[in-house]
Amino acid sequence: MRIWKTRSVKDLSLAMVLLLVAGTVCWLTYGLLKHDAAIIYTNVMVLIMSLVIFYFKIKYK
Repeated sequence: MRIWKTRSVKDLSLAMVLLLVAGTVCWLTYGLLKHDAAIIYTNVMVLIMSLVIFYFKIKYK
């Protein structure tokens, strides 16, 4: 919410955001392979939020 309100992403590293997305994709893949609903649902939500942060990082750069 702070990124959206302030339109500032200077405190976020692009590399860190990309690592967050990559890590979440790995966990999501693991959850899918294990057929574990808790891991899948959690990481789908985290991936959505991470992609929103990535979008704002690119948009407000």
